[in-house]
Amino acid sequence: MDQTVNFGFDFPECSRPLVADASDIIQLKELADDVDLVVQGMYDAASQAIVHPDCCRMQSTSVAVASTVQNVVLSYDLFNFDNTPGQAMTDTANGVMLIQEDGLYLLGHYAFYTGTVIGPVPSAFSARFIVNGVAASNWTTRSGTAALTTGYATAGDTVLRLNEGDTVTTEVFRANLVSGNWNTEGRLFGYQLLAV
Repeated sequence: MDQTVNFGFDFPECSRPLVADASDIIQLKELADDVDLVVQGMYDAASQAIVHPDCCRMQSTSVAVASTVQNVVLSYDLFNFDNTPGQAMTDTANGVMLIQEDGLYLLGHYAFYTGTVIGPVPSAFSARFIVNGVAASNWTTRSGTAALTTGYATAGDTVLRLNEGDTVTTEVFRANLVSGNWNTEGRLFGYQLLAV
C-alpha cells in the first residue's frame, strides 16, 4: 500500500499492469471514491465562486427627515434579490446587508433626496458605506451627484474585504440646511468577487 503525493490517497502497489488479487480491486475502488469526493468538492467550490457568488440587492423605504437633520443612516428593509442559501444576505429585519462568507466584495449604492425646498445644491447631497456601524468609505464626490426635477441623486461603489457576520448599510448627507423637511431613500447591492 502507498499514498498519492498531493492528497495522500491510499492506493495498492501491485505488479503492473496486473491486479494481483481481489483486495487490490477494493483498494482501487476506495481510491476512486476518494478522488471523486475531492473532485466534487472542487466543482462545488468553483460553482459557488464563479456561477453563484454571494450577491444581493436591497432598497430602503423613503424616510422623511426634519429640516435640521443633515445625516441619516438608511435602513434597507425591502428585498430585491438574493442568491445566497436561504436568502440570508438580505437581513431586512435589521435593515442591513449581512455578509455570509469572508471575501472581497464589490459594493454599490445610490440614494435620492427630495424635498419641498431643494436649495442651492447639486453638491450638497452625498452618501457613504457603513460597515458594522463605522464609516467604511469616503463621501461620494460632487461629480457623483445629479440634479433631478424634484431633488438630487448620488451614487458610489467600492471594493472592501468583509468578514462573515459583517453588516453593511449606507449613510446619506445633506450639506445645506434649508427650510422644509426632506425625504431620502436608497438602493444597495453587494457582489462577492473572491472568497478568502
